[in-house]
Formats: sequence, structure tokens, C-alpha cells
Amino acid sequence: FHLPASAVKVFARTKGLERLILTSDVALAGGLNPGIYRWGNKEVEVFTDNHLGLTGTGILAGAGHLLNWDIAHFIRFTGNNLANTIPLCTINPAKIIEMPCNYGKLELSAPANLTLFHYQTGDDRLQIVRTLRKGSVIF
Repeated sequence: FHLPASAVKVFARTKGLERLILTSDVALAGGLNPGIYRWGNKEVEVFTDNHLGLTGTGILAGAGHLLNWDIAHFIRFTGNNLANTIPLCTINPAKIIEMPCNYGKLELSAPANLTLFHYQTGDDRLQIVRTLRKGSVIF
């Protein structure tokens, strides 16, 4: 998150979960193993805590956490559970951009856009097992 846990908690309580979305503006190197990578004409370092910096400068190079990390930390920061948090990155954004109302539902007419994952309360991220788009495995 670009925000401290206290700010995330205040937003969740004052806005209400039905009026929030979780999204990730992760940079190209985000989610990669720690190391140095070329990004255009720059070298970017992915650190062990997953933050990104321009190599040798200490300058932030963008967001390094994927949505699976964001979900787990939103739960930790706010005390919400997984069932109440998943709509923030599925149903809520779909409503905002006026996608068909069957998105985010398991029903016959809905597109089979699904992500299978493992998560236990306290984990630092969701472990993505498989992703389907329109019923086809893409990961």
C-alpha cells in the first residue's frame, strides 16, 4: 500500500466496504524475485520486501506488490475477513465501470472468470493456484 495501515482502516470504516475498491498499480518488475532487472533504459532492483527502487539510488521505482498481497494486508489492517474483502477487487470495481451485473457471480449466464487461491488468516498474501478467463485456464 502507498498508505499507512491507520489510513486504510479509517477509509474502510468511514466509506464502508461497499464504496471501496482495491486495485494494484504494480510496476512491471512487481512480483518478481529479488534482484536487478532492466526496465527500459534503467536498472530496477526488487528488494526482499518487494519494494522497487532504481538501482543504486534509493529512489522508489514504483509499486511492487501485487493484488494478492494487497488483499491480505487489507484484511490485516482493517480486521475484515476474506469474504468481505474480495468484493472490493471484484464486484465493486465492476459496478463502478458498469459491467454486466452477472460479473462476480457463479451462475449459468455469468462469464467463468475465476481465480482459485489458498489463504489462511495471517498469511502475507493469497497463494494463486489457477486463473480462468471465460472458462479457459490462463495461469
